[in-house]
Amino acid sequence: MTSAARTNSTDLLPVGSILAYAGKSPAGVPAGWLVCDGAALTEANNQELFAVIGTAFGKPKEGEFNLPDLRGVFLRGVAGGSSADPDRTTRLPLHEGGNRGDAVGTLQTYATASPKNPFKVTIPNGYVHRGKFNPGCDSSVASWVESKQEDVVDVGGDAETRPRNKYVYWIIKATLRVGKAYVVPPCAAVLAMAGLPKNESVPRHWYPCDGKGLDIVAIYKSLFEAIEFVHGRQGGNVMVLPDYRGWFLRGVEGTESGLAKPRDPNANERGYAYPEGAVDCKGNHGNAVGSSQGSATALPNTPFRTVIRNMPQNKSGDKILNGNDGDRKLVKNF
Repeated sequence: MTSAARTNSTDLLPVGSILAYAGKSPAGVPAGWLVCDGAALTEANNQELFAVIGTAFGKPKEGEFNLPDLRGVFLRGVAGGSSADPDRTTRLPLHEGGNRGDAVGTLQTYATASPKNPFKVTIPNGYVHRGKFNPGCDSSVASWVESKQEDVVDVGGDAETRPRNKYVYWIIKATLRVGKAYVVPPCAAVLAMAGLPKNESVPRHWYPCDGKGLDIVAIYKSLFEAIEFVHGRQGGNVMVLPDYRGWFLRGVEGTESGLAKPRDPNANERGYAYPEGAVDCKGNHGNAVGSSQGSATALPNTPFRTVIRNMPQNKSGDKILNGNDGDRKLVKNF
């Protein structure tokens, strides 16, 4: 995470670069960067960016193109024909006119795969033994039916399948220069690093996103103006850096996103950025940058199938699965 803008042109990122932004508000994003909210832009006024992304993210009408719409989503690398994404051919466009399938800019909703360690089904009070009706008494004992089987309907689960995550704004570099000044990563930008050269520390003006507290002094003035206490507070004048250790990053959906269907169905229930902090020091929560969210598992879009074979029935042909005989109901337990 950077605490100050760099001005060395050799450090420039190319137009079309996407970074996470941990600032308190998208209003703090400087000129030359745009929030990835799917807004429509004209080709004529944004020639540099259009030359890079074209209409991959949508085409509202002739002469216009959409910014990437990364609200409420995670980023995933293009499969490029590899088997890394088994559903790559069915991916959808973010906006009308955008790319489909195995291509940059496409959207994929959640999916729930069968677990490597299989689910188990238990049937409480479901003991059945082979037996025959006694024709001489009016008994409702169940009989074993070799060919009988029933499917169990899946119920329960969460609203979506997701990993644990924290909210960031996704921003895109729109131009090389604003006036004569080069456009550089803004203060509070977050950059993924594959590692550092041996024996070298984190570069100047950058800080690890490890939840460390920093005193609000002159050296951190720009960073504090960008993030304030949205990621937490330690004591009176100690701001907390975002802590992304072990977390996935997800775009802020926003309270006025205008999306036809929420991409984060639990956005308003998101937890605090710094839950270990004192009262009023825990940072943002809910549908706001910095908030946290635990993992969840939803029912699959293509249902799991649980088959229970040799279903018993009473002498009237009623299925015990439906609970017609006493307490012999079947319950699926994941």
